[in-house]
Amino acid sequence: MFDTELEPQFSDAELEMLTTAEFAVFDDAETDRQSLPGDLEQIPPGPFLAVILSGVDRSKLSGYDTVRVMKANHRMVAHFQANLAGDMVEVSHRTDAEWGQCEEAWDYASDEIRAALTLTRRAAESELGFATDVCDRFPRVFQALHDGLIDIRKAKTVIYGVTHLDAGTAQVVVDEILEKAPHLTTGQIRARIQKLCIEADPEQAKKQYEERLAERRVESWSNPEGTANLHGLDLAPNKVAAIRGHLEMMVRQLKRSGDERTMDQLRADIYTDLLLGKQQANHHNKGGGGVVTMTATIETLTRLSQEAADIPGMGPVIADIAHQVLEDHPDAELRYKITTPNGGVVIGTPSRTATKMLRAYVETRDETCMGIGCRMDAASCDIDHRQRWADGGPTNDINSDLLCRHDHMLKDHGHWKVRRNPDGSYTWTSPLGHTYTTHKPP
Repeated sequence: MFDTELEPQFSDAELEMLTTAEFAVFDDAETDRQSLPGDLEQIPPGPFLAVILSGVDRSKLSGYDTVRVMKANHRMVAHFQANLAGDMVEVSHRTDAEWGQCEEAWDYASDEIRAALTLTRRAAESELGFATDVCDRFPRVFQALHDGLIDIRKAKTVIYGVTHLDAGTAQVVVDEILEKAPHLTTGQIRARIQKLCIEADPEQAKKQYEERLAERRVESWSNPEGTANLHGLDLAPNKVAAIRGHLEMMVRQLKRSGDERTMDQLRADIYTDLLLGKQQANHHNKGGGGVVTMTATIETLTRLSQEAADIPGMGPVIADIAHQVLEDHPDAELRYKITTPNGGVVIGTPSRTATKMLRAYVETRDETCMGIGCRMDAASCDIDHRQRWADGGPTNDINSDLLCRHDHMLKDHGHWKVRRNPDGSYTWTSPLGHTYTTHKPP
């Protein structure tokens, strides 16, 4: 049975610490500002941190300290979400005690939770299912949530990502991903779990892929504003990547020709025109089919390994997809990348615009946008001058980064500062003074 015993509110040492300068929140009468504890980030979530935060007056904080308090409250929320999951499991145990281990007992437990928390029946069943998994099946995930290292969204991403695996394999994948999870977005966690799952059981991954592919379909529905949506679901990822590359190529050609529509408007108009068979949709299509950018080991490409490949922006794919990409694009341009401690050769151009060779090199090197937590694929990114061209920055690989349009604007106009580190990571400094380092997977 899951242990939901509450810890003592405060130890004698904690009570003493609450009154010391190191842990107290102080008001500065001269500046009308509050000073936070110096090691606020190291205080674990719980009653002790809650008391400290209760003394905070947000209107008296600097911008820098406002972010620190927000992060502390985020840890507190995760802590109480773990406690709530423990409560739900204990409710189910109380129901089991009354009715025994049976299907009705589960229904009664979810109904009790539904009524108490004013949830829908489906929501109550879903929340109880997650609570049971996180408390009973994956206690390390529970502990990470309880300690504020991950939030509920990351916990659910981890657990839902391994539900199809056997218990032993699932534990191995979870243990490996939890080491990095505190510093990853849910999208990055999901992609890494997919890769780990494929490599843990390639045959099972292939079977699941084929089953979902058999359910491919197109769905449409209307919106309250009078517009409508059209989605293709459970499609082959290599085909989706090729379609997206083809669409992006046509959009950029139209933009270069002076079309005043926004990029999104062009994508939507070309999308609908192509499906309607309108000839003008192909007017600027001089480049052939869509490009698929894929990263795979030579062993995978030569069928010596079932290691997962990766399509930037789409995520990990099974080895069969990598083979299919090669078969569908027999004349494709193949690039290889060898990482060495001393870096690579500098290639460049005397103009502001990157050459095809330079762009190909930077895309191969970085693969996705180098923004914080961003996974935008290389083909959809801008080649950004680290030192602006107007300020004398050269157009070469050392001065070039891949940034999506949003993060490009964030750097140029949003007052964020970016520094590329010797190890290939990037350190972003926010307008409020906080730093965030992005690491791309090897």
